[in-house]
Amino acid sequence: MKSSLTKAPGQPAAGAAATLDQNRVSFWAFPDRDQSVRINYLAADGTWQPYVDFVVPAGALAQWPDGSPVLPGDSVLITVAVDTTSLVVRFQPTGLVFHPMAPAHLTVWYADANPDFDANGTVDATDTYIEQSLLGVWVQELSTEPWNPVTAVQYVTGKMFNADLGHFSDYAVSW
Repeated sequence: MKSSLTKAPGQPAAGAAATLDQNRVSFWAFPDRDQSVRINYLAADGTWQPYVDFVVPAGALAQWPDGSPVLPGDSVLITVAVDTTSLVVRFQPTGLVFHPMAPAHLTVWYADANPDFDANGTVDATDTYIEQSLLGVWVQELSTEPWNPVTAVQYVTGKMFNADLGHFSDYAVSW
């Protein structure tokens, strides 16, 4: 992430592109055990750093996209994909629902994002305000619908967000 994050989620910043160790990862999730995946990006200093952590705890799988319950013997093939231009994180199967008492957990880092969030050529108090007050995790239920903010905890010093997910859709860090 060498350029600014976007103002409108899903809209790429000029020249934005991330080098990831994997753009897409799939795994089988089971109702009775914890599973997790991580996607790393190539940082400006040449090291691989975490970009996305996704955790499905035991007891999280609640409903299939058709509304039927996930049963104890079931397994769900989950795919996490990152669009390296827009930096949108897509989860499949779209519509999979997690238990509210044991939601899935998403952590997204923005450590190498350009700190000039408003792209005016100067890192100043406005950029600090954007990072600390406007930057957040956003969700888009369907590609035809608007982006909406997600409740997330921001760690400014760690340049990361933690969010519990109730279901699968597209997610992005933006303002």
